[in-house]
Amino acid sequence: MTEKKWIETDLLRVFLIVSEVRYLKEAAHRLNQTPSAVSQSIKALEEHLKVKLFERDSRPMTLTGPGRRLYSQGQELMRLSESLYDEIQDESKNLSSLRLGLSESAAGSYGPWLISDLKEKTHELEVQSGLTYPMSRALQADKIDILLSPEGLFENNSFERLDLLEEDFLIIVKKGTKTFTSLNEFQQFAFSHPLIEYNKQSSDRIQVDRMLRSIGMHARVQTAVSTSYLLVGLVVELDGWSIVTPTNLWTSGHFIQGVDFSLFPAVRCEDSPGLLESVEPAIG
Repeated sequence: MTEKKWIETDLLRVFLIVSEVRYLKEAAHRLNQTPSAVSQSIKALEEHLKVKLFERDSRPMTLTGPGRRLYSQGQELMRLSESLYDEIQDESKNLSSLRLGLSESAAGSYGPWLISDLKEKTHELEVQSGLTYPMSRALQADKIDILLSPEGLFENNSFERLDLLEEDFLIIVKKGTKTFTSLNEFQQFAFSHPLIEYNKQSSDRIQVDRMLRSIGMHARVQTAVSTSYLLVGLVVELDGWSIVTPTNLWTSGHFIQGVDFSLFPAVRCEDSPGLLESVEPAIG
């Protein structure tokens, strides 16, 4: 049978208290034990270590050479043990590690605040970001634990889904473009100006295509990009148009100053063209 090479923390705690007060009776009072129990603990520790820790003939008791070394290093060992206990018991740090996935819109808008808050609640935090398709595949491949993104692009009942945020879609155009007062005006503009769209790795691309079909539009994508920064920037530089959510618009950096935006019209194909309600720019 292999001999134990560790020191039991209960015995070490008794030893440290006796080392501080140097009297068994006072140590027993602090530990809420009898002097006999304290003496037995010290004897058990000495037998385990095969060394003498105290000179018992003197009053108060004095430490031997091995006793002094154990007292010096044992204090740090006990501090680490108590610190570990507190960490495990601390409910605010009950998550040891988290692999978080963020879509581009989440990473570029509320991502920094979310990550900062999670750092206070996890011991180890790993963050990945990207478009929805790649991040969905990472979740399915068990490379991340949680994904914050637009609606999922896969059917898998083993994942729990929670709705956190609902947004309208905005039509964005280069600043100074005429405000659209009808669906017909918007359609005429859209057919004569380039559509800047997300590439097929983005779930927003699928939703926007559905929305355009709902108002009888089949605009041809002239430029497909992978980030909101590029998308909004090209709307400005190419005098184009696009449809984005407010959080995606937020991620576009200084290009946000170069666009006007309106709410996308909530109409279906069978509806007669209605007015496209304009909203005052709320950003920039």
